[in-house]
Amino acid sequence: MLGVVLLAACDVPSSDSRSSPSIPNQKSVIQVINETLRNPAATTLHLDGPRVTDQDLLLLTDNRQITSILIENSDITDKGLSPLSSMPNLIQLRIRSPLTDLAITSIINMKSLQFLNLPQADFTDEGIQSLSDHPNIQLLRIGGRRLSNKSLEFIATMSSLSFLHLINVPIDDQGLAAFYGTQNLQSLYLDDTDVTDAGLVKLLERLPNLHLHINQNHIDRDPNKHTH
Repeated sequence: MLGVVLLAACDVPSSDSRSSPSIPNQKSVIQVINETLRNPAATTLHLDGPRVTDQDLLLLTDNRQITSILIENSDITDKGLSPLSSMPNLIQLRIRSPLTDLAITSIINMKSLQFLNLPQADFTDEGIQSLSDHPNIQLLRIGGRRLSNKSLEFIATMSSLSFLHLINVPIDDQGLAAFYGTQNLQSLYLDDTDVTDAGLVKLLERLPNLHLHINQNHIDRDPNKHTH
């Protein structure tokens, strides 16, 4: 049996990086949002200071300027995402908040969304089934102890998905079988799952070009380990 050997950790993609600690006397969330919107060249809204609330996001209702929203500290609830679904050009969304299945309706209505990063999400398999109807998501990064192998069956049907990162999700080798026939998956990151060495070997036998990370370490058989 050909084993899987873990090598040194690769750099975490910049879209997943944590920002520097906030400093005293920083601007309020509303100030940062308003200053960003007053700059006609600004397309990214990065909020890494005080905790963002649902009320703050109301300022973005129907906004056509912003294409990327990155929120590091959040008290945002499921209902709080509703204003973002009115943004026709939103491509990237990262929020660190324990959003549940109730948030998925708003996410589905973000028609232009391609990159979804919710590392603290609390979705269920049923929620992932609904999320899998989104036609344009290319990168999905989610956490969730309430997910199971069933979620992978739904994720595998997402025709645009190329990059998947699962964090603290209790899947195992049986769940990986859902990806055996996928055509578009290029990169798979698995952190704190129940997948074994044998399961990874079987997956790579069927997807030999897959870029695979386990707990932020790439493996010796990864054909793309030096390309990022």
